Amino acid sequence: MNRECIWPRLQEIGVLGPYDDFNKAKDKVLVKSEYEYIAAPIKPFSEVTPFLKHIVDLMGYKDFPVDQLREIEGEGWEYLRTKVTCFPGTREALQWIRDQGLKLAVVSNWYQEMIEGYLDQLKIRHFFDTIMTSEKAGALKADLKPFQLSLDKLKVPPNRTIHIGDSIRHDGACRQLGIKYIYSTWHQAEHPEEPTLAVSEDLYDYTVATYPQLVDLLHDLISV
Repeated sequence: MNRECIWPRLQEIGVLGPYDDFNKAKDKVLVKSEYEYIAAPIKPFSEVTPFLKHIVDLMGYKDFPVDQLREIEGEGWEYLRTKVTCFPGTREALQWIRDQGLKLAVVSNWYQEMIEGYLDQLKIRHFFDTIMTSEKAGALKADLKPFQLSLDKLKVPPNRTIHIGDSIRHDGACRQLGIKYIYSTWHQAEHPEEPTLAVSEDLYDYTVATYPQLVDLLHDLISV
């Protein structure tokens, strides 16, 4: 979405330079702030200073109004909505899990309104018993509160719970509560231009590189 929507709009309002400058600034902001734009105290999405503002400031354009950048960021999320699709077989896999009598939850570092909107668009929201975001929990997943609140709402013990995610720091933190963690790496396969981080095997319980691998693993784990 950055390359196809946000960057062209930034260029229209006068942010100059190659796209690589934008990417480098984005990476620096992520490293420096560690998602502080969404970290506690959490504000509603409509009120929070956009992450985009931090990037543009770092690029040397500190005079752009926050409202203008928020509008561009909003356009970016709306653009992303047109691109979001389910993996083939996702609905069938979710239905199979529910048919086993199991509960499902979304635990995300995103905003509540955004997550619920995407799930509604994909027509899969009804599969989930609870949707827990860092905005709703008031903390990031690495702080464990979103996981603990989800367990409380589901009324399930952590040792009977599996979490799937692509971040060792944030998703992998669930293991501190006794939750089994499936580390997904298919994002890396889809974006070979990005450097692959070396991850120790003792930081996850299982790993999958493709969506079909995940489905097969879930069938094996749930059928045990």
